[in-house]
Amino acid sequence: MGENWWCMRKASFVFFLAALGLSGCASKSLTPGNVSEWPFIATVNEVTIDCAAGRPAYVEINGQVYSLNGAAKARKPSAPFLNHDTGLFLPHPDPAMADMGVMASLASFNKVADSKC
Repeated sequence: MGENWWCMRKASFVFFLAALGLSGCASKSLTPGNVSEWPFIATVNEVTIDCAAGRPAYVEINGQVYSLNGAAKARKPSAPFLNHDTGLFLPHPDPAMADMGVMASLASFNKVADSKC
């Protein structure tokens, strides 16, 4: 078993670590059933979270990918930010706030999304 054997073992180990790292970046689905204050309109019944560096980076909603932060936007410039301008959010649950145009908060959603990464 010469140098080639060692190189092959080393390459296998590196491949294993890479695969293990990718498994940590798997997609996670969130639904109104696992987010107490679902902020999205009725046509959004599932949001898929993609994590990067242990944090939520992207969401996929109805086939469209949205960036959640500046680092994600830099990696995928074509992905728009998920913000209240997308038309995907419910009005604020407090009628007075809703009358002022305030949309539902992402606080509960973000907490659950963070826990998935």
